[in-house]
Amino acid sequence: TVFPDVDSLREQARGALTQAEYNVEDEYHTEGLYQYLARSQGLKGITCVMIVLNAIWIGIDTDWNHAPALYYAMPMFQVVESIFCAFFTFEIV
Repeated sequence: TVFPDVDSLREQARGALTQAEYNVEDEYHTEGLYQYLARSQGLKGITCVMIVLNAIWIGIDTDWNHAPALYYAMPMFQVVESIFCAFFTFEIV
């Protein structure tokens, strides 16, 4: 037939709607400091703030830092870049 079976389509839709939503935190360990940090709302909030600040800093760095490499930049640029690097490395680990 040209048209698909309506009952089959309904069952597929119901199955898709009743499927549990994927949450990466379900894969975490249940004990320990790092799983606690990874699940904490505080770290998630700080990470969002750092992402926004990093985006703003990229604009500042692009406009005011004319050094060809970070090594030649003013200390302010080196320190702030190092802070962002350290934070995002901590977040990944």
